[in-house]
Amino acid sequence: QTLVGFEEGNSAETSEIKKVLEFVCESLVPSLKGTTQEITHLLTALNGEFVPAGPSGSPSRGMAHILPTGRNFYAVDPNALPSMAAWDVGQGLAKEVSARYFTE
Repeated sequence: QTLVGFEEGNSAETSEIKKVLEFVCESLVPSLKGTTQEITHLLTALNGEFVPAGPSGSPSRGMAHILPTGRNFYAVDPNALPSMAAWDVGQGLAKEVSARYFTE
């Protein structure tokens, strides 16, 4: 499948635009079409029946991977949790802030 006006051999900028448009056409639009199941899944859940699972988040904040919406979202996304290195840095910063607070 070829996007009209994006022939091979164009500039790097055109190549990047082509990648974005391909993502929109091949991934984002089909996922958005699946959001019509939101009300259906809500009614299914209220009836005590199974609702398919999926990650949580906000598509309007750059999280297009969570589409389609209307699924039973995970409580914890392991990919969103901080690494051990980030955890150690956070603990160190918290200790410094606490120490400064108590000395002042």
